[in-house]
Amino acid sequence: MRTLYFILSILIISTFANCSKKNEKEKQLDDKITVFFDALEKQDFEEAKKHSTPETQKILVVVEKDAKKYKKHNDKPQDIKIEIIDRVINDNDADYKVKIIIGDKVKEETIHCTLVDEVWLLAVPAEQITIFRFVVFYGLYDEIIVIFKKFEIKKSYKKSHKKSRKKSH
Repeated sequence: MRTLYFILSILIISTFANCSKKNEKEKQLDDKITVFFDALEKQDFEEAKKHSTPETQKILVVVEKDAKKYKKHNDKPQDIKIEIIDRVINDNDADYKVKIIIGDKVKEETIHCTLVDEVWLLAVPAEQITIFRFVVFYGLYDEIIVIFKKFEIKKSYKKSHKKSRKKSH
């Protein structure tokens, strides 16, 4: 009977230990997602890169260049809320379904994370660059591009028009 109690005690203790490890991993990943998106919202790309795989860091470089290029069209910061809808956590990778809320604009995306040298990193493929642009440009990236293109066309037209006027005089 003592042996049975001993075995039962070991099983209960190991079950609690496994639950604790799972909760710890979940908390680490939740914190990683939060820190990453906070950095992205503040356009602190260096901080965001610390929480990303090398491939994702390359995407962040592109978004950072966009942020600098269109800075004057993107000067109305808004609160961004990130909600974790669902998570699937395995030993070496995880998928987080998040809801990104900016005012009345909402975007749902799945963010992949991977464990590299005992550190969780966000691993977002290039096809999902729109996630980063949505956050950095407060959901206005498409509108900013249209405005910028119109501005560039107008500027180009004025330059060519001035040259043609000089030649005719």
